Amino acid sequence: MASRLLTTPPPTPSFATGFQRRTLTVRTGLATGLRASIKFFEASPWLSFGAVSIVYVLATLRQSNIRMLWHDEIFTFHISQAPTISELFSEVRSIDLNPPLSYLLTRLSFRLFGVNTLACRLPEMVAFLAAMLFLFLFLRARLGTLYSCLAASLLFASPAGELATEARPYALVLCFVCLSLLAWQQARQRKASAIPMLLLGVFGMLLSHIFAALAWGVFAVVELIYLWRSRDRSYRYLAVWCIPLVSAILYAPMVHSHGASMFPSAFQPNFGTMTFFYSNQLQLATIVGLLSALVFFPSVRSRELTPIDTLLDSSEWLSIIGLTIAPCLLIGFLILRKAAFFPRYGVIATLGIVTTAAVLTAWWNRLDKNAAAFAILAAFLVSGVAADAGRELLHHRLVSSQEPVPFPCDICRETAELDPSLPLVDASGLTFTEMNQYADVATLSRLYYLTDPSGAEKYAHASIFEGEAVIARTFRFKGKVLPYATFIVEHPKFFVYGTYDYPEDWLLRKLQDDGATIRVLKPGFGSYKDRDLYEVTSNVQAVGNTQ
Repeated sequence: MASRLLTTPPPTPSFATGFQRRTLTVRTGLATGLRASIKFFEASPWLSFGAVSIVYVLATLRQSNIRMLWHDEIFTFHISQAPTISELFSEVRSIDLNPPLSYLLTRLSFRLFGVNTLACRLPEMVAFLAAMLFLFLFLRARLGTLYSCLAASLLFASPAGELATEARPYALVLCFVCLSLLAWQQARQRKASAIPMLLLGVFGMLLSHIFAALAWGVFAVVELIYLWRSRDRSYRYLAVWCIPLVSAILYAPMVHSHGASMFPSAFQPNFGTMTFFYSNQLQLATIVGLLSALVFFPSVRSRELTPIDTLLDSSEWLSIIGLTIAPCLLIGFLILRKAAFFPRYGVIATLGIVTTAAVLTAWWNRLDKNAAAFAILAAFLVSGVAADAGRELLHHRLVSSQEPVPFPCDICRETAELDPSLPLVDASGLTFTEMNQYADVATLSRLYYLTDPSGAEKYAHASIFEGEAVIARTFRFKGKVLPYATFIVEHPKFFVYGTYDYPEDWLLRKLQDDGATIRVLKPGFGSYKDRDLYEVTSNVQAVGNTQ
């Protein structure tokens, strides 16, 4: 009897039993409702993509509202406002070295919505959303609705998503490459819309950026492989790929000018650049894929794996792999040319990576729709996209704000308080351009940028800002551009706003070698790229001896 009393658990109070039942009922109801919702979204492709698009629109508006135009965007801003189309083409060839499509679209946006920051970025914002749509449509027949939405979500949540709110042509490249992929898929299905879509896609990407030729090369090689391996001897699609090559005539002056420029060694790529580039691109896709695999593997492991070659056919796999590795060829080419490489140049690799990530996630999770929904949510949360969308929604601004609020110009106030009569020299061409866009009239009246080809070559091995005088005249900058020696003779004492060891900036190092007295006034402050304020008293005699 005693033994039985010791081993028998005490009776559970009835209220606890009732609470547990209610909790179980709520949990069961939530799980049932969640599964029903996921099933509903899987069966409603346009509603699902619409939900992703809402997050995209809110997040991009937020980013545009808080980010001022940076140096390269300011070029787009001004070139697109050229008095005539002829002058626009002339400025494109001589100043910015890009094909004309992005400037023409921005010019149209200005005509429709006025000249403002949001209108300047609107073509790229629309183009990036179109890229997400075309990628979604390309994968939907293979992966279903939610995994196709995952690929589109990863594209935006990846580092490439920053280009959605940048008034430069990279979002257009993504848009037209994705359109070409979709058109190519439809061509295999003998759809009548394939040829015009393909022409538009290939012309569009070649007219957007010179490095889009990499994507064209990938598609052309894969098309040749397809023709060689298949019994289809129709060469009309190969002709469609070749006809837009006439637009490459525009590339000649760009290649020549780019090759004539000198870039600091810090910006020149090496083989370590590839490791950094791909590790940065793979980070989010890897995190999302591992999270979904860990969470859902116990529930899907009993199911049979779908053969991965049924998710994409061989030509599609070759295209995706080709887009992923194409920047390696670009980096190798730029190493030989001793030219600069920036991650945005290899944006087509992001398209290949996120597509592969979505396909592998679908394959590993046996096309489980719950895993797809979880991965979409994880991508938006981990990347911060969900937070940006939420902040924009809570502010209730949406499109009412067309201009970001400029940061207070600390450097302008500081130099005005110290001595408003002294000139202020920007050591960086980047900062000089941005200050001409945003600084007050009083600051611009004493703002200078100095040129010196020999000094730029000796101290920075750079020449890209030596044409700043032409840019200042073309864009009607209020700040002045003078030769170094001329300025020093006229202004023996002045302020310099710069960063001593920034690769492209040579001014402070040359002043030091010329015997100038340089005093640090304010280190580490300001709202532009540069952070340090210096007071300089030049050695005019030393400068005169070097002329």
